This record gives sequence, structure tokens and C-alpha cells, in this order.
Amino acid sequence: EVLERKGVVGRVEGGLVPTTPYNRDSDPAIVCNSSGVFYSVILSFQEGGNEDGMYAPVSTDSGLTWPGYLVAVENFNSLFEDKEMIAVDNTGGPTDGALYVSWARFGATTDIYCVRSLDGFGFDAERKVSDQSSVQWPVPAVGAGGRVVVAWWSYSRSAIMCDISTDQGWTWGTDRIVQNMTFIPQELNGGILAFGYPALTADVTGGPFDGRFYCAFIDDDGFGEIDLFV
Repeated sequence: EVLERKGVVGRVEGGLVPTTPYNRDSDPAIVCNSSGVFYSVILSFQEGGNEDGMYAPVSTDSGLTWPGYLVAVENFNSLFEDKEMIAVDNTGGPTDGALYVSWARFGATTDIYCVRSLDGFGFDAERKVSDQSSVQWPVPAVGAGGRVVVAWWSYSRSAIMCDISTDQGWTWGTDRIVQNMTFIPQELNGGILAFGYPALTADVTGGPFDGRFYCAFIDDDGFGEIDLFV
């Protein structure tokens, strides 16, 4: 409705991002920092080739235009990046504005990685997050004091796992179990393929629950039905 009143509805069509290096774009995610700058992240890959990467388009006009992008990760080998998500530090503290992109890397094993941008202008080297392989669907969130949590689905443990970084995503601890699950990826309601991956957020309001992290997911309710849990 806001866009309609401003007469710019047509500008939201025609593609979110500028031209990327490869011919296929997928898996978009988006965040906005406390200054109103929007960052997206997309997986771009060459169909039939080994090249792929993750790119973070930037918009400074409330998402109306996306004139350029940051390079988060680029690979020119047999590795394949997949299912990336992005989080931004909106804590208002000294780490405010930092960006984090987590994803699953498929190679000889499948592992969770994370890459960070502390200034919103360039990304550092990627860092491995997970201790165990056979994992997918990572989701990052940033809480009080700039604490970063990444949660994901573990096929080998049949559980949602997480890891925590207290130095802005540079080092990571030991994988922790968020919740053991009986749910496995399956089709629901006549052909909707569902996965047990988490949704994750943090309380950064400065209120009485500041610093808490919340993880939502689907699982078997114990009576043969799939339900939502937090």
C-alpha cells in the first residue's frame, strides 16, 4: 500500500538483484540493518558447471533498487554451496551492523559454514561451524552482545543442532543439541515436501528477555501428526 501511494509499484518487478556471474539464481534471503540498509543473499551457479557463489545485493533506498552486490563466497571447483541464510546484528552495541551468512557446503562431506562482514562492505574468509557432517538448512541469528548462533538440521543425529560464536563468527564451539526429533523429511498433505529445518531469532529489544534465542520447528507430536514447536 505504501508503494502504491507513492506510485512506484511497477519498480518492484523485473528482478530483485543485479546481474550475477552465473546463469542460475536461487535461495534468496533478506535482512535490514538498523540504518535502513537492506541486504539480500542469493546462491548463483553455472548450470552444468562447477562454478558457484553466494552474493549479497545491497539496497539503500528501502529495497526499490539493488545496484550492486558484495561477494560472500566464490568457488570454482567441485564444491557446491547450498541453502544460505543471512542475519544482521541489530543490537545497537559495538558490533551493530555486522552481517553473517551461513550455508551448507556439499563436497566429500556436507558441513555448515559461516562468513561474516563486520562493516557491511566486504566479507572475511569463511569459517567452518559444524563438527559433524551430514547436515543442512543452517539459520543464523545475532543476540545481545553480538553473540552469534547458527542452528541447523542434522541427518546423522536426527536433531536440530546449534553452535555459538562469541567473537563475531570467527571461532565456533562444540555442536549442541537443540532438540532431538522423530520427524524426517517427507511429503505432507498430498505432496508438499517438508523439512525439519529450524527458524531462529533473538530478542534484542533491551527488555526483560533480552538475549534469549527462540527456535521454531516441526516435529511429530507423538500421536502421528506433524505439529509446530518452539
